[in-house]
Formats: sequence, structure tokens, C-alpha cells
Amino acid sequence: MKKLLDFRMKRPRNDEFFGLVKRMLSTATALLNQEMDKPVIAALQKAVDDLDAALKQDSSTRETKAMQEADAYVDQCYRGLNLLVRALLWHPDQTVRKLAEDVDYILKKYGNVVELPYNEEYGALHNVMQELSAIPAETQAKLEMTSWIEGLTVAIAEFNIARDMQNNSKASYQTGLVKDARVAAEVALRKFIDTINAFVIAFGEENYSAFIDQANVMITDMRTTLKARDTRNENAKETESETTEDKNDDASQEA
Repeated sequence: MKKLLDFRMKRPRNDEFFGLVKRMLSTATALLNQEMDKPVIAALQKAVDDLDAALKQDSSTRETKAMQEADAYVDQCYRGLNLLVRALLWHPDQTVRKLAEDVDYILKKYGNVVELPYNEEYGALHNVMQELSAIPAETQAKLEMTSWIEGLTVAIAEFNIARDMQNNSKASYQTGLVKDARVAAEVALRKFIDTINAFVIAFGEENYSAFIDQANVMITDMRTTLKARDTRNENAKETESETTEDKNDDASQEA
């Protein structure tokens, strides 16, 4: 008599598990259409929906808002500095105009960095600030840039602090929510498998045969994937261990 394979296996990654249970649910919805199957499928659907929501969870936390506000202030300071330099290009003093051209060259070299994604923006800003900070103090003072550079430096530091806080908060929030939803989905999947196997025993496999065949292929494929990963990890550990031993032997011989 056919039966669904036991799902108890080494834990797949969240995306792998979600993909498996989602495919099983879609197949069950298409192939299991008896009245008694509906509440069993509905229970699994609820767990899948909860896991899906957890994986897609909104990160609009208080820390995220603070980070966005800090970034907006950085953008404001940077745009203000650009406007100052552009205005100085029209300064009546030729010496000031020449100094402003040198600064304008630096700013134009990096482009409109404040329109970039965070990682790219702040990577570019790091380089910009290095060049601006290298401008002699007397030149900064003559162009009235000193307070702008200092203000932008502080604004960038405050953004980095806000982003670190947001990352810590988001990581903590996501880990707990996803973990709980994942455990609940695993329990729901095992209960689903046990129930379908019980139905096969009680009512025969005729109405379940096609679903069991397809679902077992999915579970077997997952087992194969996880086993292959374990093998790769073991081989990598052995290679690393052998490399370490070789280095130790070489060190002993040199000594």
C-alpha cells in the first residue's frame, strides 16, 4: 500500500523548505478533492501562508524610520554642498572660482551619489569625503566649506549608527518570527502526511495514489539535495583538515 514518505530529515534551508511545502500544497489542492480532504489541506494552507508572510515580513520598524531620516539628512547636506560649490563657480574672485572648479571636479567625478542604493551611496560618499577632507584647511575656509564638510561627516556617521541599529533590530525580529513560522509549518506538514497516510489505510489508495507518487518525488529530491550538501561539506572539512596537517608538517620540518 502506498504512503507518503516521512519528512523527518536534516533541516533544509528556509527557502528550500518553503518551496517544497508550497509545491506539495499546490499538488494536494489539484489532486485531493474529496470533502474530508478539504480541512486537512486548509490547515496546511494556513501554515504555508503564515510562513510566506514571515519570509516577506515588513521591516518598517522604528529603527528603519530613523535610518531613513538620517539618510535624508545626509542627502540634504550633500546637495547643499554641491549647490555651494556651483555658486562659487560664478564667484567674482577668480582665485575662488579656480579653487571651486577643483572641488566641483571631485563632486562631478562621483556623480549624483545620493540617488544610489545605500551600499553604493555610502561607499561612494566614503571616497568623496576622503578627497574633500584632503583639501587644505585654508582652501576649505576660503570657500566657506569647512562647516559643510564637518556637518556632512557627522551626518554620515549618524546614518551608519542608525543603520547598525536597524540591522540589529531587523535581524532579531526576522529570526524570531521566521523561526516560529517555520516550526509551525513543519508540524503542519508532518500532521498532513500522517493524516493522508491514515486516510489511505482507512479508505484505500485509489483517490490518493497520484498525489502520493508526485509528493514522494518531491520529498526524495529534497533528501538527495540535502545528502549531496552533507557530502560536499564533509569533503570540504576533510580537505581543510588535510591542508592544515600539511602546513603543520611543513612548519615542523622547517623548525
